Amino acid sequence: MKNARRISEYERFMSLSDEDKNREVAVYDRELPHGRSLTAAEKALHKKAAKMGRPRVGNGAKMIALTVEMGLLKRADAWAKRQGISPTSAVRP
Repeated sequence: MKNARRISEYERFMSLSDEDKNREVAVYDRELPHGRSLTAAEKALHKKAAKMGRPRVGNGAKMIALTVEMGLLKRADAWAKRQGISPTSAVRP
């Protein structure tokens, strides 16, 4: 027996009449409740979380774009593998 094609939720919704569509989306027309302001401790925690990333050491760090010839890159990766280190940890700032 041939399996019936399952229609997506989008196709199901688009096949509804305008009245049925309005009825389905009406649940999203309500106003959302207002929250409260953050406390000083919550603001500090939020600010700290926004700063996450690589810690700055010494004079800091600068991201650069670097192009390396493929043969040289393969040799460097092979060397790092022989040394038992990951290629990215071989790069020092």
